[in-house]
Amino acid sequence: METIDEKRACKTCINDRYIYNNLKNYGKMSECSYCQRRRKTISIKEIAEEIEDGITTEYRQCKMEYYNPATGTYTISTEGLDDILYGVYSCRNDLFEDICSYIAPDGWYERDNEYIGDKEDISAIYNKEWKTFCHMVKYETRYVFFNQWDEDQEDERAKKILEFISKAVEKLDLAKEISPQMRFYRGRPHHAREGAFHSDTQLAAPPACDAKANRMSAEGISIFYGANNIKTVLAEIYNGIDQYATIAQFKNKHKLLLLDLSKVLNMKSPSLFDRKNRDKKGYIRFFKDFINMITSPVNNIPAIEYVPTQILTEYFRHVYRYGCTFDGIIYPSSKNPHGKCYALFFNNEQCINGKDQRLIMDQKTVKTYRLFN
Repeated sequence: METIDEKRACKTCINDRYIYNNLKNYGKMSECSYCQRRRKTISIKEIAEEIEDGITTEYRQCKMEYYNPATGTYTISTEGLDDILYGVYSCRNDLFEDICSYIAPDGWYERDNEYIGDKEDISAIYNKEWKTFCHMVKYETRYVFFNQWDEDQEDERAKKILEFISKAVEKLDLAKEISPQMRFYRGRPHHAREGAFHSDTQLAAPPACDAKANRMSAEGISIFYGANNIKTVLAEIYNGIDQYATIAQFKNKHKLLLLDLSKVLNMKSPSLFDRKNRDKKGYIRFFKDFINMITSPVNNIPAIEYVPTQILTEYFRHVYRYGCTFDGIIYPSSKNPHGKCYALFFNNEQCINGKDQRLIMDQKTVKTYRLFN
């Protein structure tokens, strides 16, 4: 009878392509201890070590009580290996039992619950640092925060949030090139049908003197807010007061490079055993939380709540380089689940006829619609 150290399993019995691909170079032809077929097999010890390596990227083994300063209590995890691996990894029951002889089957807790400096989950770290950053730029310092802290200060880490987000942009490949002649839709609400707007000057980004504070731009800074279709524009500009909206189609004259936050919504969290991509899990989790924040409804909230995303926008507009500076940001619509919004870094003058024109309005597309609720 085979000992546990002699047992080997084949690809079919392992039933996880990442684990098998990571270990296939160590395999050899032999009889599988579980299905008795002669195939390329891997030792149980190697399989268990690979699984444990993946698990420890998000979990820690805990055999004693640990202190949680968030709650002020001592707790102990009772989470089992079968719960952790459910939906991520599956294999034969007899193989799983053998794997548990190498890996402690119980006593694992998520790193998110750990409050010890750099051992925390990356998304947990930066969600907290983003909150620190938001508080600081809203209530403490807004224009000189890059040089405001000493290295020894606890809040010094908050300024690294922009660097972290930059790294996440590159890691998740969120840059998107837009070819010339792409359609962007922009509209303005008005109360009476006869009060419709008609010219590119009226329907383009507002002049600086009329630019109000918004998600991505401070008061007095003009940028072009648009959407990918008419339905999204109508949903976004509905205010419960005006009854009509005039919408026009704009097209870009030149190629654009945009930061596409909407990409993150379709990203699936990588497997714990996907060595190539599992370090993206924290970035994806952070950005999904971040997108929920910036796309939350903005009706009747104080303008000060816009400050953090306004600073982030200016960082991507003027400081960050992805080969070259970004021309704008794509983000999911807060009013239309299937819509996309655009914050393009073009002011009023760049949307009308002139030497620096970047967007061209198609006069034939100007149309007045009744707003809906």
